Amino acid sequence: MRTTVVTQADQALLEDLLARAKLDVDRCLGDLEDAKRQHAKSVERFVHLQALLDLERSNAASGRLDPKPASDGQPTGGDRQAVDVAAAVLAERNEAMHYREIYGELERRGMLIKGPSPANTLLTRMLRDGRFKPAGQRGSYVLDATSAHEHFRPDSRKKR
Repeated sequence: MRTTVVTQADQALLEDLLARAKLDVDRCLGDLEDAKRQHAKSVERFVHLQALLDLERSNAASGRLDPKPASDGQPTGGDRQAVDVAAAVLAERNEAMHYREIYGELERRGMLIKGPSPANTLLTRMLRDGRFKPAGQRGSYVLDATSAHEHFRPDSRKKR
C-alpha cells in the first residue's frame, strides 16, 4: 500500500483551488437565482401577451372592437370569470388551497388578472365573493357549500 505525501506547498495550492471552487459555486448560485427570476418574469409576460392576443382574437371573431366597460361599479366579466375559474379549481381539487396556489393554477389556464399584484387581486375578488371561506392555515380557502352562490357578498358597510 502506497501512501501519498503532500507537501505544504501542495496543500496550500489545494486549499487555494478549493477556495476558488467555492467562490465559483457561489457565483453560479447567484447566477441561477437571477436566471430563475428572469424566467419567471418572461413566463408572466408570455402568459399576459398570450391572453391579450386570445382576447383580441375572440373580440375580432365576435365583431366587438371595444369591450363595454362596467359603469355600475360591478366587476367586469373577466373579473367574474377569474373568480369562477378559481371556484372551479377548488371544486376540482376538493381541498383547501392557498390563494397563491389558486392564482398559479389560473395563470397556467391562461387567466389574465390585472393589477400590480395579481395574486392579491384574486384574493380580494375571492373575499368579495360569497363562495369562498377561510380554511386551515392563513391564506387557504375552500368553497363554502352553504353559500347562496352569489357573485359578490352583500355590502356590509353602513349606508351613509
